[in-house]
Amino acid sequence: AQHVQPGGWTDPESQQADEKRSNTSDKEKALRTSSSSSQRNSKTSVASSLGPPPCKLGFESSEVFFSPTSGSVAIPVTRSQGAPGTTASCRYETRAVSAQAGRDFTTTQGQLFFEDGVDQLSVKIDVLRNSRRTAQSQPHRFRLCLLDPSSGAEFDFGKDDDEGAQQTEDGGACCEIVLDAGGAFDP
Repeated sequence: AQHVQPGGWTDPESQQADEKRSNTSDKEKALRTSSSSSQRNSKTSVASSLGPPPCKLGFESSEVFFSPTSGSVAIPVTRSQGAPGTTASCRYETRAVSAQAGRDFTTTQGQLFFEDGVDQLSVKIDVLRNSRRTAQSQPHRFRLCLLDPSSGAEFDFGKDDDEGAQQTEDGGACCEIVLDAGGAFDP
């Protein structure tokens, strides 16, 4: 840009200052354009490198109530999310809380394999007859814990207001089984 002063003469100092501002302005524009383009590309590449969301493994509820004095209880384990065509797996095991393994329930452990398209499996746990459980006694409790999810899977702990799994000290997910011989949970 030229600065023409009254009388038709050109002010070289103003013209040089304008050219510097113009060059700086052009450089800043180019830098801003390059930077925002780079940020867009970076966001796109991060999003595409993340891949599909992981499979979520968990429980429908954080507690299961079991009233009979003996029998078995089947605890559903659910799978959600994940990409079509993928599988997921994890270990499971029972852990005593106030109930005793071998006296109130049979120790159970194993591996769950969710094939493509399978969204629920069950773990069967035998509950043993125990004379300690009476109508007057407090409910006895034990846990079914999910551990060591396969690559591409993680445990679903739900949201604060959900009934999802509880988190164990070692990062697993668990559901608490509450045994009651006195029928306190019967309708």
